Amino acid sequence: MIRWRTLLPPEHGVWGFLACGIAAALLAAPSWPGVIVALMLALSVCVRHGLRRGLVLHNRDLLLAALTVGVLCCGLGLLALFLSSTWWWVPLVLATPFAIGQIICEQVRREQQLPRSITESIVGITALAAGGGAVALAGGATPLVALQIAGIVSTYGACTVPYMRARLGRENHQVSLETHALGVVVAGSAYAAGANWCVAAIMLALSLRAFIALYRRRPKPVVAGLEELMVGLVIATCAGIGLHT
Repeated sequence: MIRWRTLLPPEHGVWGFLACGIAAALLAAPSWPGVIVALMLALSVCVRHGLRRGLVLHNRDLLLAALTVGVLCCGLGLLALFLSSTWWWVPLVLATPFAIGQIICEQVRREQQLPRSITESIVGITALAAGGGAVALAGGATPLVALQIAGIVSTYGACTVPYMRARLGRENHQVSLETHALGVVVAGSAYAAGANWCVAAIMLALSLRAFIALYRRRPKPVVAGLEELMVGLVIATCAGIGLHT
């Protein structure tokens, strides 16, 4: 017998970034189809982890459990298609290359026994960010709102990966500051082009956090994780309220 909890990925970042986008989307455009899509996305993460681990361990029970959850995901997807007339699945299709890229990066890393790179993490987060856009579209939000939610989560992830590495002493702060500076330019350009105020506000807040980190003591990993959880909740709330339709 397989324990179903073995399907849960141990990486907290996966759940954090996925939950950030979903929470922002449900605040911006609350709906039952959105909840169904959110549940489907959460289960799909378990399916991917179960299949990957089952193939590595050659565990038939784990593979069967992952496939069973996969069937449930398909059922939820069909239900969402029935309840919502929007093209909520488009962001997921567009994110497919990023998901494939993350899998390839992960496979290469495992074969060469290398540490996880910043590129691999950012590519994976970009794929997860599309989930928030899909949930927003399922709730009736405009494509522009969905794009902004996905962009916020993607940029947040791209900045957070080097930031956390710097905070934990695994990298220097230069990469983190450069990434945040680029994020400010992108967010400022988006705001000038008509994006919501929360896009620029969130990026400025993240940049301030990165600058203050230069003068803070190195935290324990657990403390840093809890801090990031609170930051994710604040970002999701700000994005959800700012983009509420």
